[in-house]
Amino acid sequence: DFLRSWYMLAMIAGLIFGTWSLKKWYETPEGKYSIDYAMLNVPVFGDIMRKVAVARFTRTFGTLTKSGVPIVSALDVVKDSSGNAVLARAVELIQAKVQQGGTISGPLGQRKLSQPMVTQMVASGEETGQLENMLEKVADFYDVEVENAVESLTSLMEPVMIVTLGGLVGAIVIGMYLPIFTVISQI
Repeated sequence: DFLRSWYMLAMIAGLIFGTWSLKKWYETPEGKYSIDYAMLNVPVFGDIMRKVAVARFTRTFGTLTKSGVPIVSALDVVKDSSGNAVLARAVELIQAKVQQGGTISGPLGQRKLSQPMVTQMVASGEETGQLENMLEKVADFYDVEVENAVESLTSLMEPVMIVTLGGLVGAIVIGMYLPIFTVISQI
C-alpha cells in the first residue's frame, strides 16, 4: 500500500530535488569545500580518498619539479589538478608560504591532510635537495597503500554482498511461493 500511495511519489520527488540541490551546491566553491571535507571524514572511504589525493599531489608535484618547473608554478598546477577542494586550499597555503620564502613541509604538516611521514619525507627532501625523489617515493608508498586498502575493503564487502543477494533471492522465492501455499491451504 505504501508503494502505491502518494507518499512514495513525494519521497521520490524529494530525493530528486535533494540530489539536484546538492549538485548545485557542489558547484559553488564553499559547497565543494564542505562536501569534499565531509567525504574525507567518512570512516573507511575517507581514508582511501585522502591517500589517493596525497598520492596524486606528490606524484604530480614531483614530476613537475623534476622537469624543471619552478616550485610556485608547479604548486599552482598541482592545486588545479588535485580534484579535492580541501587539498587545493592546503596547496594555496603552501604556495603562499613558499612565495614568502618558507618551506613546503611546514604548512603541509599544519593541514593534517597526510601522515607525519609525508611531512618528514618532504622536509628531508628539501634539506638534501632531493625533493623530487622523496615525492616520488611518497607517491609510490601511497599508491601501494591505496591498492592494499581497496583490496581489503573488497574482501570485507564480499560476505556482505553474498548475504544481501541471498536475502534478495530468498525474498523473491518467498514472494513467489507464499501465494501458492495460500491458495493450496484454501482448497
